[in-house]
Parts: sequence; structure tokens; C-alpha cells
Amino acid sequence: MFKVVYPNAKDFFSFISAVAKVSDIVTLNLSEDGVFSRHLTEDKTLMALAKIPKDVLSDYSIEKPLSVKLDITSVKKILSKAKSKKATIEIDETESGIKIVIKDEKSGTKSNIYLKVEKGDVEQINEPKVNLSASFTTDDKVLDIIAGDLSLIGEEMKISAYEDRIEIEIDEQGKKYFAILTKDKSLKDISVESSASASYSVEMFKNAVAALRGFSAPITVSFGNNLPIRLSVDVPSGGQMTFWIAPRA
Repeated sequence: MFKVVYPNAKDFFSFISAVAKVSDIVTLNLSEDGVFSRHLTEDKTLMALAKIPKDVLSDYSIEKPLSVKLDITSVKKILSKAKSKKATIEIDETESGIKIVIKDEKSGTKSNIYLKVEKGDVEQINEPKVNLSASFTTDDKVLDIIAGDLSLIGEEMKISAYEDRIEIEIDEQGKKYFAILTKDKSLKDISVESSASASYSVEMFKNAVAALRGFSAPITVSFGNNLPIRLSVDVPSGGQMTFWIAPRA
């Protein structure tokens, strides 16, 4: 039997919503180190990875490592009720599946939901093993505006890193868009080991940014010359949500 208690049901809902950008089924892997979930699109161009270390969980106990497959639609309906930051979520194993308990300290309410799930072995985490030479951090709102503007122009964006700035551009069908991000204005931090440039799908970039905005936290973007781009958030209540996007040829 296992028990998982996460201190913020709203952030847990954001984890599930983020994974939903990639898959209709979410697999929660319960390992000795904590809970993680990794999913790829069928064409393997977009990866979502949620990590919740056991040290950020209010309670965590497992008899043995295992995975639990959940239907995203059902879980999102349940967790959407937990809108208060004071609400906690508890997941307990039952004979036929799991029990989800949402406790809202603010309202004093408690909800119990039972779900049938498919249990299996723990999956392995395989992130791209690449050296990303450029990284920057900015507010989620900044990237949300840029992603929205890019989607009005075309389908493929180019992002470049220089010593003191990040440039994001698109030029399609006679329309152009160009954004410059610098530390004194839009960036909280920037680190460039070497200049880099790569192109990515605007749609996937926009979906990843939209998913990460659910956490209301700064987004860190890392990329390299014609390498996958990594967008990640350190979740306020604990854990990390990451998206990887494959580069365009």
C-alpha cells in the first residue's frame, strides 16, 4: 500500500494540467526518491516531465516502487474543485485502485473520491543528454505575450543567444516579429557559455508556456545550437515541471 500527501492541491492540479498537454493518460511513478511522471507526444517532439521529490511531500510511504495510470479527464474534474492554496491532496492505495482526498483548511471541507487505476512497474526517466550553452529566466507573463504574438505570425520561431541578450524572431508570409530580451529589462537572469541559435514549433512553445503559467512562477529556458529547448519551473509548493521541445531541421 502507498500514501502520498502533497501540500498544495492547486499546484498538483497544475502538474496534471501540464501533463495533459502531452497525453490523455497520466502515469504517476512512485519511486524511493518521490513521484515523477514523464510523457512524450507520439511524434516524440514534445516531452513533459513532472518531478516531486519525497522531501517536499507532507507524507510519503510506499511498500515497493510502482506506477499508477490515471485518466486525465477524470482527475482534472476532481482536482479542479481544489482552488484554494490552503487545500492539500492525499492519494491512498486501495484494493481496486486509489482514493483521492482533498482537504481545504480554508473552508473546512473534505472530499473523498475513489478511482480504478492500472498499476505497473516504475518507468525510467530518460531526458535528452545534451549540453545546453544558453539559459535565461523570465516572468511567465513575458513568455506568454511572446508566444501569443508568435502564433499570430507563423509556425516556426527562431531563438538566439548572445552574451548580453536573447533574440526571438519569426518571418513568414511577409510578416515579421522580433523580440529582444535583456537582463536590465525582461530577464531575471541570463547565462551564455557560447552563442547559440535554433528553431522550434511555435505551437509547441506556446503550449509549454501555457502549461507552465499555471504555477505562477518564473520560467527558465535553456537551449543550444540546433539542440532541444528546455522550459522549466521550480514549483512554489515543491517539485519541478519541465518541457522539452525538439528543434526544427
